Amino acid sequence: MKHVKISGINVGESPKTVKGKKEYANLRAEIAFSVRDMFVNGMIDIDDEELAMQAAAIEYDFDKKESKFILEKKENFRSRYGRSPDEFDCLLIAKAQRNIAPSVF
Repeated sequence: MKHVKISGINVGESPKTVKGKKEYANLRAEIAFSVRDMFVNGMIDIDDEELAMQAAAIEYDFDKKESKFILEKKENFRSRYGRSPDEFDCLLIAKAQRNIAPSVF
């Protein structure tokens, strides 16, 4: 078997970047806002209807005590939307794999 690069990701961990640590409650929020910025700046586009609906439906809040943004919990999304945001989570993990997650060999 050839060597395969494996990257672990736990989106509940603390943000990884300096900006992220100041602005976001966890890694999931940091990645989601990074993906949002990519859409706003025309760097990516979604041609998958389900993914687009999930990305548009996910809600966030600003924790005044911590002064940080946080995404809604999957359980809350599931109760509103009727299912888990699996496609959206895949997009976030793919983004994290490219830019944030450490590598293990």
